[in-house]
Amino acid sequence: MSRDGRGRPDRSGLLLAGGRSTRFGEPDKALAELAGAPLLCHTAAGLAPTVDELVVNCRADQREAFAAALDGLDDRLSVRFAVDPVPDEGPVSGLLTGLRVTRGQHVAVAGCDQPFLRTATVADLFAHATAEGVGDRDADAWSPAGAAPLVDDRPQPLGAVYRQDRAREAAVRTIAAGSQALRDVLARVDPVTVPVARGAVRDIDTRNDLSDVSTIQIENDVDNGDRMNVTDESAMHTADRPATSAVPLPDGEGSNGASGAAPAGRADGRWVLMPHEKEGIKADCYGDEVREKLLEFAERGWESIPEDEREEWFTRFKFWGVFHQRTGQESYFMLRLTGTDGILEPGQFRALAEVADEYADGPVENPEFGNAWLDLTTRQSVQLHWIKLEDVPDIWEKLEGAGLSTRSAGGDTMRNITGNPTAGKDAREVIDTKPILEEVQATVRDDDALANMPRKFNISVSGIPDGSAQDAINDIGLEPATKAVAGEAELGFNVRVGGGLGGHEPRVARPLDVWVPPERGVDLVRGFVELYHDEGNRTNRNKNRARFFVDERGPADIREQLQAEYVDWELETAGEDCRESYTYNAGHGDGEDAPDGPVDYVGVHEQHDGRYFVGLNVPVGRLPADDARTLADLAAAYGSGEVRLTRRQNPLVMDIPEGDLAEFLQEPLLEAYSPEPTVFERGGMACTGTEFCSLALAETKARQARMIRWLDANVDLPDDVDTITMHFSGCTADCGHANTADIGLLGMRGRKDGEMVEALDIGVGGGMGEDPAFVDWVRQRVPADEVPGALANLLGAFAAHREDGQSFREWVDATGTEAITELVEPEETDYVDPALHDAKQSWYPFDDGDSPAPTAPDDTPLSADD
Repeated sequence: MSRDGRGRPDRSGLLLAGGRSTRFGEPDKALAELAGAPLLCHTAAGLAPTVDELVVNCRADQREAFAAALDGLDDRLSVRFAVDPVPDEGPVSGLLTGLRVTRGQHVAVAGCDQPFLRTATVADLFAHATAEGVGDRDADAWSPAGAAPLVDDRPQPLGAVYRQDRAREAAVRTIAAGSQALRDVLARVDPVTVPVARGAVRDIDTRNDLSDVSTIQIENDVDNGDRMNVTDESAMHTADRPATSAVPLPDGEGSNGASGAAPAGRADGRWVLMPHEKEGIKADCYGDEVREKLLEFAERGWESIPEDEREEWFTRFKFWGVFHQRTGQESYFMLRLTGTDGILEPGQFRALAEVADEYADGPVENPEFGNAWLDLTTRQSVQLHWIKLEDVPDIWEKLEGAGLSTRSAGGDTMRNITGNPTAGKDAREVIDTKPILEEVQATVRDDDALANMPRKFNISVSGIPDGSAQDAINDIGLEPATKAVAGEAELGFNVRVGGGLGGHEPRVARPLDVWVPPERGVDLVRGFVELYHDEGNRTNRNKNRARFFVDERGPADIREQLQAEYVDWELETAGEDCRESYTYNAGHGDGEDAPDGPVDYVGVHEQHDGRYFVGLNVPVGRLPADDARTLADLAAAYGSGEVRLTRRQNPLVMDIPEGDLAEFLQEPLLEAYSPEPTVFERGGMACTGTEFCSLALAETKARQARMIRWLDANVDLPDDVDTITMHFSGCTADCGHANTADIGLLGMRGRKDGEMVEALDIGVGGGMGEDPAFVDWVRQRVPADEVPGALANLLGAFAAHREDGQSFREWVDATGTEAITELVEPEETDYVDPALHDAKQSWYPFDDGDSPAPTAPDDTPLSADD
């Protein structure tokens, strides 16, 4: 760890724990005066030279008094507050609240009323906690979780220095175990102990010492009148109140199982909930440390993962982009790339193609796509399937050698950052966001302290006024806007928060009423990430996405808290955005009021340097490895070799000189992946579906590909209609963005002729743009083989009755839901469905044989009973 001029670790913090309990009366003991100043101030001032910031854990009603007492320390260190949502819940709960707020990598924890904890003592603890100044030990090889003073042969729980992430994990595990004892946290962290003089860490005794130094009276301190030292404060709290939140007592004696959070007993007629079980899984091992365990399992083989621990390890593997495929496909994994804005530098797309060809070759061919292919995603990324765990180390070596990574591509992390796919090169660009995106990647997404989020978290940054970063469906989005500053119009970003899809509860991101200049964009993103990281719901995974966090707090309160605790400049109110120019996936017609600009980046478009990029259409986003290799070769031969990915599952070939365009457009590969696709090819997107996903209820990609061909052959549309967006998601998680399409398809199950079949819900009228809207679900559980007929009936009516220049979305809005529902009439046709009767009952939708999984490293079958 680097050191600054004061000889201490950078990014260090001080957490003053305490000032939480209601049992001391008013004012709090921490405000008791010693030599004319509150104990709180003595402690903070004495330790200020050792740390960068001070976090005070307290009750909400104490914050004003504590802030007033600490006024004047701001010139020495940053002062922040961690307000307990439930006062007097227990010391470990208070510790956890404070640790969630601190930014320090290593944190000194002290009592608010502990003025005898000296600067030199804490500096010594920091040195031990960071493995510096510890005898002959190698600092790189020996990384302890913390250090604590040893007094009378006993480690002290207050006055310790912890690695912040380890301390948080220990606190979560202590609460989950049903304890509020600070010594239990200390035991789990297992810090180095540092012998010190007793006076260097002495606490104020609540009866004897306080009567000598305080101007307040402490009443009913302990019922039996015995002395109690603050170090033993845990004795005052019962072990059956370990939780961080409470819900009304349900009927009967069962647990509140909907959230996955286990009840930890009753308190005052209420269930007290512990953090969700996945928080415990992550507390044991998460983030970058997962990599080493994954490599160990890969070296020893699939069977080395203990069977009763597999689901836990699969949860952790996701952080490194390694996802176990569904039931029946044991020992096979999906691998997801992470990155920024879908930018693949020269050579990187070829590396992906080569990895897909060598390692993504499954035991069964897909009837539409064969074997060994790349899936381009709706978040400008790439997924590979049929990956063996044993091959992951070699795959990482090849990808990382090309500058690619899978880190934080899944799990409870910040996912890859999305943006305008032509950032830095588009002739329409008003702000070059590429440097901003790279800084967010380097300083926010790569920050280990923020690796463990309450749930996945999506970030988008736009610099082109077309909406192609889709800020409306991200947890935080920056969109270009102008603001009058000192009488001059300046370009910057408006901020939206709390957008997202899934669970039949989609949300459009709400304006935060904040404008930031480009140089403040990264800090603002970090502030909201930290706020959600610190205070997001970690008990109920059905309600802990950032969109629900925004629902609960409201944009105004979030803005206020960002200003008070997470940013250090005065926030400006929102400027004038450019949403009227949003064309991407907007559903506009070609009437007089329709904005100019490409709706999806497919086709030939000029860059600001006079060269061109060409957007190719990959139906449903699936690209065979051989074709991907050819595309990489063409990108190098005609352009710079750079390939970029859009949110519509399509690639862009960049930097083609004007003189080479005609020849490039004649290349045979472009017959299959045309820059001038058919109406339904251009609009089609699909998620993974039951082919590999355990959540999906319907097969998606092969079915969507067949439906596209059938619709192209059987539906005639007016010449001015060049796109009907049709998005297909296999379940309500909506990874295929069904909610944002002209026509949304959602996987379900239904019955036909007395048999269980795959069925689809049909929605209409969605789109982004200036006025984002989600589809209305007009038909439910339509047997999959009757869906193309239903769509043909609807589209035929659209073609016959639309006004000139009217888009499908505009026509749906004008026609009304009731009439549209009548038009979406299911009908059997000559369309042949690829997986009508599967309904997830086979190990693979396109194979009737036995599953070959699990398999040995050499791909030979193993008995599933071993």
